[in-house]
Amino acid sequence: MADGSWSEIYSFIEKKPVRLPAARKIIAEIEQYKTLPFAKRWLNMEKLDFALNQLTKSHIVRSYPVLKEIDSGLVSQAEHTVLVTDDGCEIITK
Repeated sequence: MADGSWSEIYSFIEKKPVRLPAARKIIAEIEQYKTLPFAKRWLNMEKLDFALNQLTKSHIVRSYPVLKEIDSGLVSQAEHTVLVTDDGCEIITK
């Protein structure tokens, strides 16, 4: 697998002053996620791509490139939440 040339997932690193109003609006929105990753599609605002690019360059957010298979095939990811008990583990998301 190789990294793609665009990003859809980001995470908040630290708050810093920014001049761009759209970037300030994004910071206000993403602070709720703390350091957890968030998807670009969760943000619905003007100049989103430009503002995220500025925040990435300023090291305010970290971008995670889309995974691309070497032969241009599709890549997917699946996750489960697991409850660990005395008797073992139980998957609680299906």
